[in-house]
Amino acid sequence: EEEEENKDADMEEDDDAEIIFSYEVQGDQTPLPRDEEAESETGRTEVALLGSEAKIGKMEREILHHDLSSIEETLGKVVERLKVLESKENTTLRKKLAEKEVLLDLTRMERDRAERRLSESIRWNKGFYLEMVRKGAVPKPPSDDEDSERPRKTSKKSDGDEGPSDPRGSLK
Repeated sequence: EEEEENKDADMEEDDDAEIIFSYEVQGDQTPLPRDEEAESETGRTEVALLGSEAKIGKMEREILHHDLSSIEETLGKVVERLKVLESKENTTLRKKLAEKEVLLDLTRMERDRAERRLSESIRWNKGFYLEMVRKGAVPKPPSDDEDSERPRKTSKKSDGDEGPSDPRGSLK
């Protein structure tokens, strides 16, 4: 019974809904009589508007073209000026580079001369010392034999490996 009551309640709710069929037309929809004079005036206005829009579009294109041409011309001038400046700058930089290369070459030559003079001086000093030793003006350089009375000098750059290892001295 409860199911039947629920069905009846659903049907009552549906009875309140209004059904509209698509073929039903509401109100009078007959077209109004045409006003040909107003229509022709509207047509002329539309044509005039289209003509005005075309003129405006043409003017906009001309202005845009003129502006773009002007910008292009200005950019061309800027590019030319940059090329000239770059060329001058490159020339200046090339000159500076050439000067530095010459200075570098002169410095290398001076270093080579100094190395040659130093080498010659070392050879001459060694020869002079050996000549003085031969003549007896200077004592003979210490030798490795232990009979020499003169103690051997250690160089300042010594790492401590040279000389006696016993700090108290050697026992004889």
